[in-house]
Amino acid sequence: MRSIAATKKKLGLSVVFLFLPCVATFGLGTWQVKRRDWKAELLDYKRKRLEQDPVPLALAMVDDTSSSSNGESALEYRRVVCDGVYDEEKSIFIGPRMKQLFGSSQRGYYLVTPLLPASSSDMQPAVLVNRGWVPAAWREDFEKGVVTPTLDERFHQDKIKTGTWWRTWWKGKPTMEISPAKGAVTVCGVVRKSENPSMFVPLNVPEQGQWFYFDVPAMLKAAGLPENSPYIEAVGSSPGTDDKITFPVPKEIEDFVRTSLMPNDHLTYAFTWYTLSAATTYMAFKRIREKPVKPLKNFR
Repeated sequence: MRSIAATKKKLGLSVVFLFLPCVATFGLGTWQVKRRDWKAELLDYKRKRLEQDPVPLALAMVDDTSSSSNGESALEYRRVVCDGVYDEEKSIFIGPRMKQLFGSSQRGYYLVTPLLPASSSDMQPAVLVNRGWVPAAWREDFEKGVVTPTLDERFHQDKIKTGTWWRTWWKGKPTMEISPAKGAVTVCGVVRKSENPSMFVPLNVPEQGQWFYFDVPAMLKAAGLPENSPYIEAVGSSPGTDDKITFPVPKEIEDFVRTSLMPNDHLTYAFTWYTLSAATTYMAFKRIREKPVKPLKNFR
């Protein structure tokens, strides 16, 4: 009796271990399907928000705050327009981030600058603006206290003349210009919140001016803005469409609905996991149905 009970117990444990991979892979496939549905709904929500006409930031803040208990979250992905003057001295460089320009990957940073009201009578609050991508030399000049457009322009001219790959390709290619930031400006952007960095991204060190990801509360504090100030990312057209590239290079609308994993990618992963589940299930049943080989007796 004890041997029979031990055999059944051993068989039960074998069945559990045989079917455990089947259940695990099936669960992962189902999880990917749910992730696909969630991602599709999220992207659809973003597109609907981004398709709305831009409105003045002050008006958007009033409307969304009155219709939601959380005004900041209700504003996210809303296109807004705001006016003001950039406080260049409090600019923040987020990165490094790579960007494709003229068929080559270039190292640079996102330039984040406070946009202050042009006058005390303006109803619009101070805004933190991600103006777009700039070459790495912009940060180097900023740290040296050199932020004049003349020196920035000279840097780009030198790059075109002396860069190894520029010698071959710069002629007839789009030229680069500096976006003027003096005086009052009008910015069209998308309201965003903090970035969720991966485990491989280093921590920000605001005291040393080291910013690797977007942390809105910390950036507002570093820029000297109120903690409830909005943060927007400027939007613009695709660089090079008019044979010119103007720095900073703002994001495009499509950048806000583009992720590292699109809904179809989740379906691909789900198909892979379900295939593995079917394969492991087949092998498990096959192993259970196999008859044990009996040892030969009196074999000489």
